Amino acid sequence: MKLISLIVLLLLLGCTPYVKAPSTDGSCRNDMDCSSKTMCYNPSECGNSPSGPVRCTLSDSKCHKICTTDADCPAEMTYCKNAPWSDMATFRLCFK
Repeated sequence: MKLISLIVLLLLLGCTPYVKAPSTDGSCRNDMDCSSKTMCYNPSECGNSPSGPVRCTLSDSKCHKICTTDADCPAEMTYCKNAPWSDMATFRLCFK
């Protein structure tokens, strides 16, 4: 979310941010590895337990299109689902 805010601020200031070309296999380490209107589903934590942070088990380190409904999703990832990011954040992304 911080990256998106920074890009919006740069655009408002008239700057053109550097955007890396997306990977050819859809894999990613962060949002900079994905094309526009997609996010890297690679959250570091999905919640807390009594013993500390819980790592996301659903994370696949792939670029996923941001969506509102199933109609927003491409044929190879047809379902728009909630993607937990942390205790406080959930995004809607396209999945298989």
